[in-house]
This record gives sequence, structure tokens and C-alpha cells, in this order.
Amino acid sequence: MSELGDMAGKGLWAEHLADTRRRILAALNQLLAEEHPAAISVPAVARRSGISIATIYRHFPTKEALLDAAATSVDEATRTWLGDEAIVPGQNLGEFLSRMWSELAQHVPALRASQLSTMGRDLRARRSQRRLDDAVRGLSQSGVDLDSARGQRLLRLVLVLTSSSTFLEQVDRLDMPVDEAAADVVWAIETLVDTVAAGSR
Repeated sequence: MSELGDMAGKGLWAEHLADTRRRILAALNQLLAEEHPAAISVPAVARRSGISIATIYRHFPTKEALLDAAATSVDEATRTWLGDEAIVPGQNLGEFLSRMWSELAQHVPALRASQLSTMGRDLRARRSQRRLDDAVRGLSQSGVDLDSARGQRLLRLVLVLTSSSTFLEQVDRLDMPVDEAAADVVWAIETLVDTVAAGSR
């Protein structure tokens, strides 16, 4: 087989693996939205996805690995777009939040369920360290002194304002368009950052 044929074969295989992973995670999100979280198991995901239990375990060796992947899958495309960039108020926060919340809008039933269940709280906890790291990095680059009491208060508010709970309140309960809801949150954060950063100078 030629080198070009090898590359095409590898590309198709990678595409197949990515598609299988997407199907597994989509099935898990459907189950989270429809069933009591205690009923969720790898066999249930296999039945829903049409993918064998053995294949699921090849992609996710433990249920913990599956849950970790589910926790981070809701904003995968946005994370790919962001790359290694920090999320900085006044620079790319608006674009980031609009993209991320547009992705979250595709998972509203699962997000609703995650607010009410132990497993859902576990999934949110798995996302929380990444969200904290994002906020610390972005606020630091905005000139906020995170060692100060005001900086710490702002950090806590940013985490609340960008949470899935705030997303659901605006988009699901208040029926706001995603872009408008994201713009409100960006405005609030950037107003607070400007005030706190100005007080640090």
C-alpha cells in the first residue's frame, strides 16, 4: 500500500474512532436526560448507542473515564477553537462564552438533569477545576490581583456567572436567546473586572 493510501486509511480509522466516541457520549447524555442517574451503567449506554460493551471499555476503560469524558464533551468544539489561549475579559470572553453556551444549548435536557442528581453534581464537579483554572488565568491577564479580597470575590462571581446553572436560568427558564444571555454575562463580568482592576491600580 502506498504512503498516501496509509494516510487515507489512518484518517478513516481516526474518523471512525471519533464517531464511535461521539455516539457513546451522545447515548450517555440522552440517558442522563431521560432516566434516573442511578440507572445509568455501561450496559445501558451500550444498548442506547448500539455499541458493544467491549468497545465502550476500549474507549473508556472505567465508568469514571466515561463520566470524565461526558463532563468535558459539552464544550469540546469551543475548547478546540480556544486552543491554548486564555479566556480574557475585554478580549475573547464574549466569543468564547457565546460559542460555549451555543454548545450547551444542544444538551439542555442533560444539563437540567445534572442539576437534580448526585451523578449530575459529580459531572459538574469534574468540570469545576478546569473552569477555575480558566477564570484564574483570564482574570490575572486582565490585571486583577487575585491575592486581594476583591480579586477573590470577583473570581467567585465569575464562576457563578459562567456556570451551567446561570445558563439554564437564562436560556431555559427565562427563554432568552443564547447570544443575548451570553452577552449579558459578558457585560456583567467585564464591568466587574474593570471596577476591580481599576481599584488595584
